[in-house]
Amino acid sequence: MRIQILCFVLASLSAAASAAPDPSMCDVLPAAPINANVVYEADIQTIFTGVMGAGAQCTACHSPNSSGNLSLAPAASHGNLVNVNSAQDPSIKRVLPFDAAGSLLFRKVNCAIPGVGNRMPRGRPALLLDQQRLIRDWINQGAIKNAIFAANFE
Repeated sequence: MRIQILCFVLASLSAAASAAPDPSMCDVLPAAPINANVVYEADIQTIFTGVMGAGAQCTACHSPNSSGNLSLAPAASHGNLVNVNSAQDPSIKRVLPFDAAGSLLFRKVNCAIPGVGNRMPRGRPALLLDQQRLIRDWINQGAIKNAIFAANFE
């Protein structure tokens, strides 16, 4: 029994020690109602592929066979993000549905020091606060890819 307890304690300490560090210097998003109508393809994918801030595009670096082994190209982005362990720190998911604060994607666009890696887009101005809110709201709503219902539901 004592050996089992000791093993449990050691396993717990090991798991805690390997957890991603907490982010810091995060942007404070203005108080606003949660956007319950975020559509992945129209809102989130557009942030990845569209012009942001001073002309940065996520897909300029995050295309197939690129930075962090993370393609944000339209055909691949959702599958490369949701419930996928980070290549930089497998203890944290790139996107953990219903938990923006626990998702590396949100930390990297919201925090100067995300706890793992660098703020994105690297070397460019941060995403606009409205873009950060869209990503946060999408993750907190389950990070679904919902084009069918969003476009055709009556």
